[in-house]
Amino acid sequence: MGLDEKVYDPELILKNISAAKNQQMTAKQYAQDPTYQVINVMEGMPKLADIFSRYTQRCLKADAMDFDDLLLKTYQLFRQYSAVLHKYQQRFQYIMIDEFQDTNRVQYNILKSLTSQHQNIYIVGDDAQSIYGFRGANIQNILDFKKDYPQAKQIKQEQNYRSTQNILKVANAIIRHNKSQIPKRIWTNNKSGPLLSLIKATNETEEADKVAHNIFTMQSSACGYEKFAVLYRTNKQSKAIKEALSKRAIPYICDSSESLGHVKLMTVHSAKGLEFPYVYIVGMIEGLFPFPAELEEERRLFYVAVTRAREKVTISYSLSYFLYDCEPSCFIAEISDYFMR
Repeated sequence: MGLDEKVYDPELILKNISAAKNQQMTAKQYAQDPTYQVINVMEGMPKLADIFSRYTQRCLKADAMDFDDLLLKTYQLFRQYSAVLHKYQQRFQYIMIDEFQDTNRVQYNILKSLTSQHQNIYIVGDDAQSIYGFRGANIQNILDFKKDYPQAKQIKQEQNYRSTQNILKVANAIIRHNKSQIPKRIWTNNKSGPLLSLIKATNETEEADKVAHNIFTMQSSACGYEKFAVLYRTNKQSKAIKEALSKRAIPYICDSSESLGHVKLMTVHSAKGLEFPYVYIVGMIEGLFPFPAELEEERRLFYVAVTRAREKVTISYSLSYFLYDCEPSCFIAEISDYFMR
């Protein structure tokens, strides 16, 4: 097509096509949608609909499907061929789904098709941990579940076995600001534990140095660097942290594997499902955390970050980042009552 790959980035194109399919849109529907066409022109990619169409044709010629096609084609199959739907309704008469808050629109509609007769469905999920909207996850699936299945019994598992009481107080204080949620209040029989610590710095280098110094000081009493995790919003933030840890000869590892004797560095998204005694959440500034995106999802991401900790949470921010002046994250003000004075 003779397009500039610097403008029409392949990864970005696939992301846009995937997002459209997650909304149950075919290439033809996408090309006819005026909203998407305006957005594509504004983003400098007016040929995106044409690319989507050609990509679809190539897949058909090669008898190939991508992951999104597997979902979309299944949904279309069920809609168009009732005998096929009936066959699978009989095969899958009892359905259980975990991490329901991470499902997308197509997945939910497949589910509703399969359960439209027997209604035998069991879901597990936490709307407060719905953090994958950028991948197509739709929090409304779990929020609207009781509307679609009015006879469903809701069981709230509010007792927490991981974190201290003060960490859970912070988590509750964070999530209560979200309007779109299933009301609940997590609690624990664990000890009260310390309040949060707040580190303030003039720039990202000083912030990283203070975090590294704090870890170095605490590890002697904490018995091992493997008990520490540093979480950030984007991978770009890890550079200053790595340099600061290296200066103090503090070993670190940049993934979620359990390597003994190493501080864990990772994005908050990567940390979901994990837990650590001591958690540092760095770069808490406006425009970074929260990222300029959907504010309530960013707040849920902060909730996930805080609840990775078992013993202690430390939050840090700087007044400048890459030479730009910064403001502390609005999330800090929302939990100001829970910091050490």
